[in-house]
Amino acid sequence: MNLHSTSSRAICILGMHRSGTSVAARALNLAGVYLGPEAAMMPPTPDNAAGYWEHLEIYRLHQRLLAQWGRCWDMTGPLPRRWIRSRKAEPFRRELRDLIIKNFAGQVLWGWKEPCTCLLLPLWRDALGSAGTKLTCLFMVRDPLEVAASLFKRDGLAFQRGLRLWFYYNAMALRDAEGLPIIFLHYDRLLTDGEAEMRRCLAGLGLGWPQNDAHGQALLASIQPDLRHHQSVPQGDWDMPGEVRELNAILRELSDSPEPRKDHASEVRRLTDNFLFPGSLQRLWRGWKRPRTRA
Repeated sequence: MNLHSTSSRAICILGMHRSGTSVAARALNLAGVYLGPEAAMMPPTPDNAAGYWEHLEIYRLHQRLLAQWGRCWDMTGPLPRRWIRSRKAEPFRRELRDLIIKNFAGQVLWGWKEPCTCLLLPLWRDALGSAGTKLTCLFMVRDPLEVAASLFKRDGLAFQRGLRLWFYYNAMALRDAEGLPIIFLHYDRLLTDGEAEMRRCLAGLGLGWPQNDAHGQALLASIQPDLRHHQSVPQGDWDMPGEVRELNAILRELSDSPEPRKDHASEVRRLTDNFLFPGSLQRLWRGWKRPRTRA
């Protein structure tokens, strides 16, 4: 199946919920990445007043696919190891292919953002591969403590559960994106030096700064530091599980250095295998300690 008459390219914004993926999606959109008509986007909410920039059809497909295996976005039970090759996955593979043709056929450069892509990337890689579409990823990184605090405020999720979700989403995304071109962007850097970071990311993605001055100004205006409501407590005040701490260090290095000193794929596979192995959740959280009270 040929999706386009000319070479097509897609950019996927990966990242855990509450990690700045909406800001990144809007910035790429203003830089010329087609996300779909505005009417098809998830509407803003009080928790995300600037908008999600998330295609509703993609969101709904992801939720139904997870439900097929008794999962939802806030569960860390992994999908079956070979779920992508199962009969259950086949209708979703066809539906995703049709969704791409319906919404993005004729677009030379397009993209999407929906956090559950972190858990379902193999389906996208299959669909885009069969369509002859090149895939590149922008990976949003945020401190796990900040994400857990934000999830607690928005959804009432227990702090420990938020950290488990942070680990699960990021580990699955790193594992399943192996071999793809990836640009890493840390939420801290985006909010403190937005223009420089977006110029770096756009260059890494093979894109330029918007030639339209109004779009360039809107891009800068979309990066609003005052939207940050959760800044993490000092790391020393928490005894985070080892796997969370290790993965956070890996993501920090990947986002801090344009040329990381080593390939982290084997480390990510080890951490992920530990997480997925039966009984690993009990081991992962056996050493959990509450934050120490300040004197």
